[in-house]
Amino acid sequence: MNPHFLFNCLTAIHSLIRTDSGAAEEGLTSLSSLLRKSLDVAKHPLIPLAEELEIIRDALRLQKMRYEEGLEWSVAADKAAEEFRVPPMLLQPLVENAVKHGVSDGFGRVDLSAVVQDGDLIVKVRNTAPDDSDPAKWQDSVGLASVRARIEEACPPGSGVEFTKTPDRWIQALVRIKRVVGGKL
Repeated sequence: MNPHFLFNCLTAIHSLIRTDSGAAEEGLTSLSSLLRKSLDVAKHPLIPLAEELEIIRDALRLQKMRYEEGLEWSVAADKAAEEFRVPPMLLQPLVENAVKHGVSDGFGRVDLSAVVQDGDLIVKVRNTAPDDSDPAKWQDSVGLASVRARIEEACPPGSGVEFTKTPDRWIQALVRIKRVVGGKL
């Protein structure tokens, strides 16, 4: 988890304490939940994707608090995808990156979708992007390099992540986790 994310959350919550105590309370609840779940899942080499998505939803709720109406987001997964086992905190850096590069002038959208296709887990993390965005310039950042390393270490051969700019000008991280022959990862 990026330390700047944590500091930004605390700053946003602090600014709400006097003006909107209910929103500040929601922010503290989401942050507490995010930190607790992050610590819990780190104890396991693989977790169901559903647990990872809970962490991502908490993180996006916190980002929404920070950007208010400027950030729209969605997280969707089919039942088979939710049961698929993945390394913990695998997708979190991709979502943080999507918010970082997808919110321009205070506005943007981040969508995550996950399905099982031909036995493999397919996760798309998409974000809006300015016209001059080039995923090749940031795809090898430390956080994203760690995602690649974790996939190589914990997932079957043929698994990976690739970054593209779609024809409709979205930046997309496409994660494919190959299934283990004879069962789930």
